[in-house]
Amino acid sequence: MAFASIHVPNFLVQAAVRAEPRLRARAVALVDGTPPIWNVVAANEAALQAGIELGMAKSQAAQFRNVEIRHRSRLQENPLTQLCSIWELLFRRAWKTRRRTPLFLILPG
Repeated sequence: MAFASIHVPNFLVQAAVRAEPRLRARAVALVDGTPPIWNVVAANEAALQAGIELGMAKSQAAQFRNVEIRHRSRLQENPLTQLCSIWELLFRRAWKTRRRTPLFLILPG
């Protein structure tokens, strides 16, 4: 059985950065949860190097002045999820037409 996987590193952070391009060069941590309990659910490499940890309380993360804290937004994630679905469909069609010969898809960035 053939299968394919699409891995988007830091998907949640990338969705937030896509909505706010000025965050690209910043340390970013996303929090999610039910108020008043907000925890860090995603962070880019710069935020992790600054000391942010996944699962950390929002109040703890807020102490890192050089890290931008944002709330997770499923509305920002939806377009990227749909784009991944389109890639999957295109890949599946391409695979069927290749008759089981290797097919590679390399996306820069």
